[in-house]
Amino acid sequence: MSDLNFSKGEIMAAAGAREIKDGQNVVVGIGLPQISALLAQYTHAPNLCMINEQGIIDPLPIDPSVGMADPRMW
Repeated sequence: MSDLNFSKGEIMAAAGAREIKDGQNVVVGIGLPQISALLAQYTHAPNLCMINEQGIIDPLPIDPSVGMADPRMW
């Protein structure tokens, strides 16, 4: 067995990211869906068009947002 330890959230984020293809338009929510989309964009889908639940198209977040009113997503 491997000594690598991953949390359930990390495994879910990676699994979600694998479902996203380059060039797709995806609507993402706050939290794990956003993490999955960002992971996909940074690793294998640079042309991903993210639309977040606030209606912002192609946000360039510094950090994952913590809520609907987080200005770091704009």
